[in-house]
Amino acid sequence: MYTREGIIVGSYAVDRITDTLYDGTVCTVLKPDNWNKVLLLDLDGASNCETEGEMGPMHLARLEAFFSEGYAYGGVQREGVGYRFPSAVQMLADVRTAFIKMFEEPEYTVAFGASRGAFVGRFCMEQRADVFDGAMVFGGGGSGEIAALNSKLDGKFAVNTLLAPERPLTLAGIKSLEEEDEKVNEIVAKAASEPLGRARLALAAAFEQLPAWADPEREKPAADDYEEQFRQLVSCFAFAQFTFGSFMIEQLAGGPVSWNTDTDYADLLERSGRKDFVLAMYEAAGAGEEGMAKDLEALKNAPRVHADPAAVSVAEKLLTYTGGIGGPVVNMDNIGDQVDPESCKYAYRKTLQKRGRDELLSVLWVNSAGHCNFTESEILEALAVLLHRIKNGVWPDLAPEKLNAEAEARHASPARFFSYEPAEALHEWDFTNWETYEG
Repeated sequence: MYTREGIIVGSYAVDRITDTLYDGTVCTVLKPDNWNKVLLLDLDGASNCETEGEMGPMHLARLEAFFSEGYAYGGVQREGVGYRFPSAVQMLADVRTAFIKMFEEPEYTVAFGASRGAFVGRFCMEQRADVFDGAMVFGGGGSGEIAALNSKLDGKFAVNTLLAPERPLTLAGIKSLEEEDEKVNEIVAKAASEPLGRARLALAAAFEQLPAWADPEREKPAADDYEEQFRQLVSCFAFAQFTFGSFMIEQLAGGPVSWNTDTDYADLLERSGRKDFVLAMYEAAGAGEEGMAKDLEALKNAPRVHADPAAVSVAEKLLTYTGGIGGPVVNMDNIGDQVDPESCKYAYRKTLQKRGRDELLSVLWVNSAGHCNFTESEILEALAVLLHRIKNGVWPDLAPEKLNAEAEARHASPARFFSYEPAEALHEWDFTNWETYEG
C-alpha cells in the first residue's frame, strides 16, 4: 500500500508516494508543490529518486531540474522487471493509477527513459497510448534487442575467428557473466599490444558500429586521427559487448536468440561507416587492404552460429517493435554512445514508416560522447519539444541552433544540439520479421 509524506529535495518541497511490490520492487513518485500537471514515469524512476549514496548527487541535480519546471517524476526499479518490457509498461501504468488516487489525474503523462528505459518508453506508446500521451527516450537501441544482439554477435564472432584467443568468447548460451567479462578484457589487452591485433579489433568494432568518439573525458578525435579513435575504442570495447543483457535475454527467452548464418561480413564493413578507420589500422599494421580482405574471407568461411527458433519467437514478441505507436516520441541521442549505435534510431524510424507512424517521431542529436551523456538543459529542452507536440499536434521548429538558444535562455546552461546523419543500421528486426527465423 502506498504511503505519502512531505519531504524536501534540494531546494524544493515535494510530496513523495512510495510502495514496495511483492517481488521487492520499489515504486516512487515525487510531486513538487509547483506541479505543472505533467507526470514523468520511468523504468528507473524509483532508483533515480534516491538522493543518497554514490549516485545521489547526479540524481539530485536531475530532480531539481525537473522540479524547476514543475514536473512530477517517478516510476519503478529495473532490477525486478528485468527485460520483461510489457510487464514494465503495466507497472508504470499502475504507478500512475496510484498517483491519481493520492493526488489527481495528470493533464499529461509522459513515458521517460534512458538505455533499457528507452525500450520501455517506446513500448509504452505501442501498448498503452490510453495512458501515455508521449514518450521521451534516449539511449536504448531503436532496432530492438534481437537486431542489437545480432550486431554484438558479429563483433564477438570476428574476435573469436581472427584473434584466436585461448579462451574464446561464448557466442550463444552464456553460462558465466564473470568468466565472459574476464575473457573479453584479456582479448582486448592482448589485441591492443599487437599491430595486427589492433586492426582486427577495429574490424570487430566496425561490425558493432562502435563510435569514433567514445570517451566523454577526452576531446572528439579528428576524422583522420585513427590512433586516438583506436585508443577510445579500447576503452569501451569490453563495456560495449553487453554481456549482462545477452545473458538476461537468453534466460528470458529460453535459449540463444542471436545468429549469423546469413551474414555477409564484407557487406557489413562497407555499410558500417567505419571502413576508412579499419583500413587505416590494417595499413598501420603492414597488412593493408590485402590483409583486410584475407580476414574477411576467413570470416566468410568460418562455422556460423545458430539461434534457437523457439527462443527467437519468444524474444521478438517481447523485445522488438510493432511500430504501432499511439502518440509522439522524442528520441534524443548522442554520437558517442558505446553501447547503442546511433544508427539504431533510424532503424526505429523505418519500423514506424511501415506503420505510417514516422511523423510521430523526432530524433534530436547531441554532440557528446558516453552512454546517455546529456545535460539537464538538453533534457528539459527535449521535454519542451515533446510537450509542444502533445499540446499542439505539430512539431516546433527543431533547428539545432534554435534549440540551443532556447535551452540556454530558459535554463542558463548551454546545450549541444546539432545536425547529424548516421550510417544505416546493419541489422533490423521488427514485426515484419516475426516468425520468419527457422534456424
